[in-house]
Amino acid sequence: MFTVKRICLMHIIPAGVCIGLITAGTFWDKAVSDALYSRGNFPMLIVSVLGQYLFSAVFIFIAGVLCRQAVISDAHAAKRTAGAAVLGISALIMGIRGLDHVLDTENIGALLPDTEFSLGARLLMLMVFMLSLFFIGLWLSPREYDRALARRLTEVLLYLLAALIVLALLKSSFARPRYRFTLMGTDGIDFLPWYASMGSAKQAEELYGITGVQAFASFPSGHSLISMIHVIALPCMAYIFPGLKKRAGLLFVTGACFGFCVMLSRIVLGAHYLSDVGTGGLVALAVSFVFFMVHRVKN
Repeated sequence: MFTVKRICLMHIIPAGVCIGLITAGTFWDKAVSDALYSRGNFPMLIVSVLGQYLFSAVFIFIAGVLCRQAVISDAHAAKRTAGAAVLGISALIMGIRGLDHVLDTENIGALLPDTEFSLGARLLMLMVFMLSLFFIGLWLSPREYDRALARRLTEVLLYLLAALIVLALLKSSFARPRYRFTLMGTDGIDFLPWYASMGSAKQAEELYGITGVQAFASFPSGHSLISMIHVIALPCMAYIFPGLKKRAGLLFVTGACFGFCVMLSRIVLGAHYLSDVGTGGLVALAVSFVFFMVHRVKN
């Protein structure tokens, strides 16, 4: 899709910005959060929710496209069935996981803190906002088996999963209080530099009796990572929609801009510091760089 030179040029600017954010945060994390924090900022809450939702939406949509390709492939019937089942189950899991995150205290829960959605309401939202994208992917998938398309989209899903795994590993290794929780006045929950850690987030939650709100999951920013990873997801829509092939570069830039908007929202909402969002974005760009370089070599 891109030349090696173009891949390097595309990544160097946003990566440089992320490194700049981490560097600035090392010295001025608290000062920037003090200046930008705006509790319950509605526009930023919407941006934050989109940052979480679109990742799951893209994953589920691609899974739907791949499911149809698996069904009409020339593989043995048992393999076709197994492949379609795995994709369907993956879409369901991602839909449930994505909906839980969209409704938690970091997203809709922050907007409507006193709202409790019933099981029926959750199932309806799961079908309308999540799983419907799987069936749209099924419908829009080419009617004839395209081996190259199936391989490329499978690679996309694997790299999206890789980003989640890296995020989980980093989250489990650092326990840093979110900015808004440092304002509560609880003894021991104060500003902590990104390079320091309170141990594991689970231990910190148990120590201070603050559970269910991810109070110590500040570093790195998960929203920033999964929103910036759209620098992979959006350009790869050109595999499904050939008309976008000449706009792959623009889609990459759009994904990066979207990522930076979500980063800003996380700081304004007091969920993360400069260094948190910079690290999350940088990890996503590293995964993206590897993806496009490997893709270039294979093609």
